[in-house]
Amino acid sequence: VIDDPGGKMYLSVGWPCDMCRTEGLERGTILQFNLDGSGRRVFASGVRNVIGMAIHPATGELWGTNNGHQHEGIASPPEWVDVIRDGGFYGTPLAYGYQSWTDFTNPSYRELLPITAADSARVATMERPAVLLPGHTAPMGIHFYDHEQFPTRYRHAAFVALHAGHAYLAPVEGYSVVALFAEPDGSQARVADFITGFQAGVDIEDVWGRPHGLITDADGSLYVTSDDDNLMILRIDHGPVVADWQRHNMPDSLTVGTPLDIDALVHVERSPADGSPLEVTADLSQIGGPSDVALSPTGDADF
Repeated sequence: VIDDPGGKMYLSVGWPCDMCRTEGLERGTILQFNLDGSGRRVFASGVRNVIGMAIHPATGELWGTNNGHQHEGIASPPEWVDVIRDGGFYGTPLAYGYQSWTDFTNPSYRELLPITAADSARVATMERPAVLLPGHTAPMGIHFYDHEQFPTRYRHAAFVALHAGHAYLAPVEGYSVVALFAEPDGSQARVADFITGFQAGVDIEDVWGRPHGLITDADGSLYVTSDDDNLMILRIDHGPVVADWQRHNMPDSLTVGTPLDIDALVHVERSPADGSPLEVTADLSQIGGPSDVALSPTGDADF
């Protein structure tokens, strides 16, 4: 990834095996260069396989998505998304997540023993990741949204492509794009589904899309690539009309036959570009009412 304002570029170098000790000083690292290729140095270490990297638009910090090792069961280790810090150590091959040691009783990882005092000291420097994702969901691309087409809550949110899921090893469905909302420093992070439905059944053959790369164009549309069997690029546009509840008194429960008075206000945040008039209706069929109650305008954008 290239950081033009910072005058740097970054290259991810993966681990040479699932989980082993290696003499390669640049294995499992993020390398930093000047834009002309000079100044090569190890920026961060202990990453198993950082696939996606992006520069946060507000802080200029580097973020990355990491794919964990394979043989600790369905749920472990969790994948992570985090700020890549200068000099940071991220665990591989000793630990994962937040200072959680690899299971050295697992035959696949016994050769990592013995653990030295230097190993313990390195693990003690690990910081808590901004986000832990379900194991084996294989986070790939990460892209910070810095446009205005999508609702305001997505400004500076990160979209993350999950390339794998339950049909492979993961404990969740996966095969999706999630939205990561956090403070600029990575604190207070939370994750929500953004694009799902790439798996039509329960078997690997039922997966028709494997999200991989993410990017936006000048208009703020999001593009998602899918690789493996079904090669495609999807474009995600937000609808021309954006509206939200400003207030409502809808009850959590309702007794059959009881009269219900509803007081609600809908505010239209974005209207059609052609200026066509809006008609706003409410669907009350789930509580025994009509499905197309017309709402009366109370202002330029309120109903």
